[in-house]
Amino acid sequence: MKLRQIVFTASSEIVFTKEEIDLCIDCAIHHYDGVCKAAAKPETGMLQRMRRFQENAPDLEQRLSWRELDTIAKILEVGHYLGIEQGQAAFGLTLAIRKTLNDMADLLPTPVFIKQI
Repeated sequence: MKLRQIVFTASSEIVFTKEEIDLCIDCAIHHYDGVCKAAAKPETGMLQRMRRFQENAPDLEQRLSWRELDTIAKILEVGHYLGIEQGQAAFGLTLAIRKTLNDMADLLPTPVFIKQI
């Protein structure tokens, strides 16, 4: 075995409501991108995993990586196609996710030095 590098992944613990997850799933189903559509797949999709978690523990935080949060924000881009009410909800949730990503970026240590081992 030879250690090549150590990698850290930024993540946040967030509580999503059932309505927010359902909105994300609706947006993912109607999305143009394959990765976003895959997030809503019944057995393997990230959003379905989040739904199952929320149903079993509605008040507990879900740990989501930077990439997962960024994907959810991308999924919500199509919210305005689902009508005014869902579009406004998607826009508000997108802003909250982007704020979280900005907060995460502010807390990351900088500069990050990567030393190849």
